[in-house]
Amino acid sequence: MKSYGLDKPEARWKLTAGDQEVLNLVIGGREKGSERRYAQLAGKDIVFLLDPKLSARALAEFRARTVWPMPLDAFQVDSVHYGYAKNPFVLRKTETGAWEVEGKMDLKPNTATVNETLAALAGLKVSHYVVDKGADFKLFGLEPPELVIEITTRTGKRTLHIGRAEGDSKRLYARIPDKDRSDVFVIDEADAAKILRDAAAFTKAPGATNAADSPATDARNCSGPSGIGIPQTVSSQARRRSLQLRRFGYSSLYLWPRARAGCPCWNSPSRSYGGSAGGPASATCGSSAGHAAESYSGFGEQDPYQRL
Repeated sequence: MKSYGLDKPEARWKLTAGDQEVLNLVIGGREKGSERRYAQLAGKDIVFLLDPKLSARALAEFRARTVWPMPLDAFQVDSVHYGYAKNPFVLRKTETGAWEVEGKMDLKPNTATVNETLAALAGLKVSHYVVDKGADFKLFGLEPPELVIEITTRTGKRTLHIGRAEGDSKRLYARIPDKDRSDVFVIDEADAAKILRDAAAFTKAPGATNAADSPATDARNCSGPSGIGIPQTVSSQARRRSLQLRRFGYSSLYLWPRARAGCPCWNSPSRSYGGSAGGPASATCGSSAGHAAESYSGFGEQDPYQRL
């Protein structure tokens, strides 16, 4: 049962009716490459999979999920200290209500981005608890923590310790340092993305990515790595994006998945398309570069992925 994560279950559900047990369900590990979980009825040999929705519910947190013992008012926050091991910094509210990075006057924080982070901190919820009591913080990257966030308000200070990622996810282990608390919980990906920022990231608009996180694009002569006349990116969003073409005398089709959006040439009003149903099709951009996409074939009605 070790290969299914059932030797050390993630959770166990027991349902009783009076003194009689009617269900004893053991929840194991995640199926590789999916959100489904292995499960087994206690005392039985059969191992089965729960669908993603039921898997999430089976491991949902039904206890109080509020992180802060007392409510945190984002409007009353005066400063936030990001205690990274390398490059720590302090966000501080000025007398005018604007935000600055202490000691770095060349960095101008984006107010909307700061507000997004403050709102995430104020409304922070536990995704789920990992250990309720007596946790070994070193196992979770929490001793020492990878990041210490200190929030100063008009009424006091709040501290949050953040550790390593949970498994191969972007969820993070965290804890509230308090002599009466030894629990460890997990912060979900959405909150982690809004809270974990370096000083430079606060100067960008919400949702903007750092250059290092952007999809790779080879824009030399508008020619992607595959040699076609449209830059090829590697982001999943770009893979799902197609370039719609109208071919003479035939319905609208998609070039899938080789065509990539992003080349300014494809915003030109002058485009020419050719080809016949089921035969090769080519596309030439209308820019002065005059380069052409490579030929595509097999665009007959037998391929549903290429038809609108």
